[in-house]
Amino acid sequence: ISYKKGINLSHKYIAQIYKQKSMIDSAILYYQLGILDIQDDFDQLAQFYGEIGNLYRLTGYYSAALEAGLMLKELVESNKTEVNNFQVYIPYYLML
Repeated sequence: ISYKKGINLSHKYIAQIYKQKSMIDSAILYYQLGILDIQDDFDQLAQFYGEIGNLYRLTGYYSAALEAGLMLKELVESNKTEVNNFQVYIPYYLML
């Protein structure tokens, strides 16, 4: 595993821990750090955008949730990833 990939996975796992502890702001921060650290792993980016969008939706920040959903939608429609491609429209457009 490369150094960059390891750091990115660390951000992902720390964010998941904060999410489980209902520390949503901290979870969002670590997902955002993961997005900043890795720009060439589109599958990982899609997962991070999906998680951030869901967390924003849960906290009531619907405009931020929509923005994350649109970033995920852009990744899927440009065929850069197939992660979450069947879930893009359901959580972000029908749940708002």
